[in-house]
Parts: sequence; structure tokens; C-alpha cells
Amino acid sequence: MDLRCMPCFVKQYTNELEGSHLSMEQNEEIVREMLSLFSSMRYDQAPVDVSLIMHKRMLDLGVSVDPYRMLKEISTRKALEMVGEIEREVLSAKDPIFDAILVSMAGNVIDYGAKNMLNLEEVLGMARKNGFRINDHHLFREKLMSAREVVMFLDNSGEVVFDHLLMRTIHRYYPSIRFKAVVKRIPLLNDVTKEDARQAGMTDGYIELVELPDEGWIRPEQLCLFPDADIFLSKGQGNFESLSEAGGVFFLLVTKCEVVAEYLGVKVGEMVFKYTN
Repeated sequence: MDLRCMPCFVKQYTNELEGSHLSMEQNEEIVREMLSLFSSMRYDQAPVDVSLIMHKRMLDLGVSVDPYRMLKEISTRKALEMVGEIEREVLSAKDPIFDAILVSMAGNVIDYGAKNMLNLEEVLGMARKNGFRINDHHLFREKLMSAREVVMFLDNSGEVVFDHLLMRTIHRYYPSIRFKAVVKRIPLLNDVTKEDARQAGMTDGYIELVELPDEGWIRPEQLCLFPDADIFLSKGQGNFESLSEAGGVFFLLVTKCEVVAEYLGVKVGEMVFKYTN
């Protein structure tokens, strides 16, 4: 937690209100409740935990279970419109898997929870031009050679279209690999659910959609739920905040705030592919 997280929390709950179509009186009640909640929160917890507490309380006060539904559908449609041409570019690249990783990472800009909304087309171009600020791709490729199961913790709707492209590309060259794509049971912000993943086309036989057993983000102690995993691949900043202390995880994200960027030693907007020992 950091004081700089506060503007993001405010933006988060106002976005949820906008997507819930409540009365002015209900909105005012929720705003007061959120401000009261912030005044008493503990600062020794992760920002994603605060978001979950906030979201649960807002549900109690009448906010929609999935207030980002319309935005999620728009971002998924936009990504599906783009992915055909992008896949042709990926398959013609010198290293298709590396290019698919870049595309998947660039898709991480589709996020309505972060303060800095980065432009998708701009980041796709920047990804191909500049690559990763932290890059453990070589280690990822080494592990792919002997892997049989890849567990991928998905992040946001929209970008899941490009995560699916990454899985397809890996499976094209390593057909024995199976994927477990981990989604949220209850969405927070524009998190991917099973329904979202299916709408994005993630219905291949070599991909199993797995819901987290409880609400919120995956925790380091829950990695034992996947005993057959050869590779853990985590998408996005929220999953990084939850799993950053876990070993044996590849993190793929765009840094969207000063707090996480400083933690990683990079700048806001830079792309990271980092393995934790």
C-alpha cells in the first residue's frame, strides 16, 4: 500500500457507480461509505485486498455484480477485431512465440482500474519496437521445452483475446502442452470470468478454464492447487501484487503506476517479463 494508491481507489469506485445506474441518493451514500472505509483501512495490506473489501461493501449497498460488463464487452470486441491481422504478423515473425508474448503483454493496457490508461495501439507498436525492460524470456523458453502443463492466471477482459493468441501460438510449436487458464469466480473491475473467456474464443480442447476457489486474487499459498504445473504465468499488475512474493512464477505486465514501477525498478508504461526464483 502507498498513499499514491488513493486516487486509483477513488477512480475505481466512481467507475463502478457509473456502471451500476443507481440513484443520486444511492451514489452519495456509497461515496460516503467508501470515504469512511478508506479512513480506517490498514496500510499493511495489498492494494488488491483493499479493492476487494471495497467491492464487497459496494455490492452490499446495491452496486451491480458486474458493473464493467459493457466496457468488458467493448474491449473484447475491439480485441477480436484486431487479433486476426495480429496473428498473421505473429506467425510471420522471426520468433513467433516471443512475438506472441509481446502481444499478450501489450494487451494488458486494457484496464479500467489503473489511473494511467495507456493506448492499446500505441503500446502494441512500442512493444515490438522496445521489447521488455526486464526480460526473462530465455528462461521461459527453456522451461517450455520440457513442460506439459502451463497454468496462466488471467487478468482482464479484452486482453484475454491476446492471451488466447499466446496459448495458440505456444501449442502450435509444443502440441503436447496443456493449459489451465485461471479466471475469477466473481469479477472485480473488468476481471476475466469463464463467460468472458469463452466470449473471447477460449474454447480449445487443450485449454481448461479454472475458477479460483474463493473471491479475490490468487495467493502464493494457493499455487499448491496446481500440483502438475510446470510453468506458472501471471498476467497483469493485480496478480503481480498478489503473487510477487511467490517463487517460480513468470510475471507478464505493463507497469501502470508509480508504486509498482518503483518496486520493479522500471518506469510507468514499461513492459516486464520477470521470473521469481
